[in-house]
Amino acid sequence: TAQHRVAQIVDYNTGTFWQTAVNADNDDFSYNPIKKTHWLQLEFKEETSIKEIAWYCDGVRDKEFLADKIEIRVGTNEKDCVLIGESNIAKGFVGWHYFRMFNMKSSTKDMYQPNNKGLITATFWWL
Repeated sequence: TAQHRVAQIVDYNTGTFWQTAVNADNDDFSYNPIKKTHWLQLEFKEETSIKEIAWYCDGVRDKEFLADKIEIRVGTNEKDCVLIGESNIAKGFVGWHYFRMFNMKSSTKDMYQPNNKGLITATFWWL
């Protein structure tokens, strides 16, 4: 896994560049060659409630690699994940893109619907 790159995701520095990549670290698990998508997998030791995910995008600097759509899936592992929501990102967008869980209502499982505080709880998050 790409554990050594985790620090770049949570360092509060938007100048730090991080992207999943085929063979960058022999992490071909982070690229789906059929859908031509990259993804980020977060696994927690116990169920974790999340209210919001903030993702900094720089559609000027990263124009060749910036996704135009991001899906969020949750579950207990990758085999039982369900889509909870998705969001489009405009070409050339620069700034913070927020995924607020109270808007994520696509889940087919009630347990992954936002609660009355706008939180979704899961152990496995796939973006």
